[in-house]
Amino acid sequence: MRPLTREEIGHSINKPIGPNTSIVLHFINAYCVVLASQRNNLREIYNHNVKLCDGTPLFLFLRLFDRKFDLFRGADFMRDVLSDASLSKNHFFIGGTTQSQKDLEAVLLKGNPDLRIVGSISPPYLDNFDLLIDDWVRILKKSQPDFVWIGIGTPKQDYLAAALSDKFSAVYLTVGAAFDFLSGNKNESPQWLRGSGLEWLYRWLQEPRRLSSRYVVGNVKFMSLILQTLLHRTFK
Repeated sequence: MRPLTREEIGHSINKPIGPNTSIVLHFINAYCVVLASQRNNLREIYNHNVKLCDGTPLFLFLRLFDRKFDLFRGADFMRDVLSDASLSKNHFFIGGTTQSQKDLEAVLLKGNPDLRIVGSISPPYLDNFDLLIDDWVRILKKSQPDFVWIGIGTPKQDYLAAALSDKFSAVYLTVGAAFDFLSGNKNESPQWLRGSGLEWLYRWLQEPRRLSSRYVVGNVKFMSLILQTLLHRTFK
């Protein structure tokens, strides 16, 4: 990863998108790093696209090597972009249920009545969406969004963004649970906790069964990767 400023990100996503020039933004946290260390295809996707640090443990680690790294929380980034009435862009959402998408759109339009939402897809619960890609590309071509927001969790959202971006040019943003946070369907951690490095603990306490493997086991593996990296840099 290399450090990017908010101005650089704003410029890259607001410039016109030409044919075959998709931009994919991955909001990377410790869990993403662990998965990428285990899956070559996911690591290749991350290396090919824009990576933003989304998670205080990873942020603190990266700052050991470069103080220019900034923290880009996916939900906050999505909230800021979609509430900006000066941005004249078409938006498309992939993720959540039909009802949760309605809840999300209602909240977003209340905050920004001029927001242009041109479509959405509520995907089925599948391990992968390979058989649906062509149908979804046709929907995107008909809707003509500028921004495609994908909130179906890592790594499925990353694989999906890679597949769609090869066939339809747009800005793709993989924002995980941001749909649920912005719609109010899930409790968001308190503001004071978000920069403490313990937001993961708050989320785990909300959904211990679903997130235990990700946070408990994943954090141990992430710390192991950090130790390996530090030892390598020290004794190379």
